[in-house]
Amino acid sequence: MIGYFLIALSFLAAAVGTLSQTTRTIKIAIMCIAGLTAGASAWVYYEDEQEKTLNKRLIVSLVQATQDESAFSEELRIAANDIMDDRTWYVSSLTFSNSGLHLTANNSTDDEFAGAIFLDNRKLRDIRYALAAQTGLAEELQLHLLTDLWTADTIESDWNRIAPIIGELAASALEDFAPEAVQTAMGFPDGNSVRIVAKRDIQQSPYVVVLNRDHIQALVEVEPLERGRIISGIVVEQMVDQL
Repeated sequence: MIGYFLIALSFLAAAVGTLSQTTRTIKIAIMCIAGLTAGASAWVYYEDEQEKTLNKRLIVSLVQATQDESAFSEELRIAANDIMDDRTWYVSSLTFSNSGLHLTANNSTDDEFAGAIFLDNRKLRDIRYALAAQTGLAEELQLHLLTDLWTADTIESDWNRIAPIIGELAASALEDFAPEAVQTAMGFPDGNSVRIVAKRDIQQSPYVVVLNRDHIQALVEVEPLERGRIISGIVVEQMVDQL
């Protein structure tokens, strides 16, 4: 209702200013009205966006509180398999943790490992919302599975977000390769590398994996699942040398 009133007021001010012979004082008054209307319109738009954001959070919270996690996993599995079908890939595992979701894919022709992604809890909220609202789930998953490419500039400017994703994928690959590891720690010793340390028997030295700048540059312009495959390969190569 307020939006319609503001539109009408803007139209009236424009019409008076255009069609009438007005004094300087009236013109100034019309300009003030137009300015106030623009400001009010911006405020209404801001309020609408805030309400949409709140509604989105409420929907996601409701879904998280009432949705069976196994049902959510199955929905994700079905949607992801549909997207990857053209690549002859399929979801081989879905694992939830406190930090997010690990998804791995295998090649359906030989059942070999094809790739992996990690989705943090923020991305999972977007997926839950798309699923609850029944809009955009395929597009959301398509982005995370296949089309979210990192450029060199993106890695540098968004390192604080990207580094933990690399770390999660590396830690998962390490734990898959060495299930006897009892504790894994992730660190970022400088602005362009990721270090994973996995403790094992107290009498043995820990496993250590480092993805340096060259390793990370190899992830530029690479599809998300392929990124996970590359990271896993780097981890396995370094782990073999430590066995």
